[in-house]
Amino acid sequence: MKTTFKMAVIVFLFISTFQIEAAIIYDQPYDGSINADAYASQNDSTIGGFGDFAKAYDDFTLDSVTSIVKVKWYGEFFSGEPAPISNFLIQFWSDKSGPNAELFSETIVGNAHETLVEKIGNFNLYQYGMDLSLPFQALAGTTYWLSIQVTLDYHPQWGWYQGKGGEGVAYQDYSFGENGVIPTDLAFSLASVPEPITILLLSFGLIGLMLTKQYRQKLYIR
Repeated sequence: MKTTFKMAVIVFLFISTFQIEAAIIYDQPYDGSINADAYASQNDSTIGGFGDFAKAYDDFTLDSVTSIVKVKWYGEFFSGEPAPISNFLIQFWSDKSGPNAELFSETIVGNAHETLVEKIGNFNLYQYGMDLSLPFQALAGTTYWLSIQVTLDYHPQWGWYQGKGGEGVAYQDYSFGENGVIPTDLAFSLASVPEPITILLLSFGLIGLMLTKQYRQKLYIR
């Protein structure tokens, strides 16, 4: 009995540790074609500057209830050379034929692990990512909008890069032009970790296999 209990504890701890890594549950990869574009999504931090002049959004729908714990996205600089990023604002919004009410907001200080991916045409494409301090709970079959906005002195401009694999529709608030629909996807992915019940079921499954093997070994010895 003691052996079985110890085995259960060891297996549960092993599974729990193993499942810490978040798994991608939604993905719109970046469009690597030469004609792909980036859409301004920026808060100008220059004193006397433009302020919150552009914000881009893209929508997503998940098949099951999910705790989103990580966001990854792609962007590029234009209208000037790349410059230091102060922070990124990540927000989730409800849907009403477009972004509606804010449901979640988090600011990450710094450049969100900015990493050069490749050069497409005359511009460098960068990858970004952040772990949310608290998970965003998404309901099954519900449309949400994700916005990603950089805080950066203007010039340069920073834009959320074009993606593919979604519905082909995004949205943009833009002080220098018209607000409204963007006829393309934006590049991002969302990641989650298994719910505790999933970890528990995996643990019981492994324990069952180990006990079955142990029982067969005892029969063989007899």
